[in-house]
Amino acid sequence: MLALTFALLIALLALAIPVAAALGLLGLALDRICRTLPLSLALGRVAWSASQGLPAGHDSMFILLGEILLRAGVAERMYEPW
Repeated sequence: MLALTFALLIALLALAIPVAAALGLLGLALDRICRTLPLSLALGRVAWSASQGLPAGHDSMFILLGEILLRAGVAERMYEPW
């Protein structure tokens, strides 16, 4: 099983597929082969629960804070010499 996984990974990388996409495709392909617990049924729930968490709101608020500091001129004054 490990040899099959390694061979599929090398084949996907030889096709110039990015590493993240190759690992995702490899996980879905091996899910079809092993099939002890169907991953494809849980993918939607995992993606939805990850996007609904509190840290996603933190990222957007951090970006908003940076934009406010930039537009107010505070960011420029922080880096000016005394």
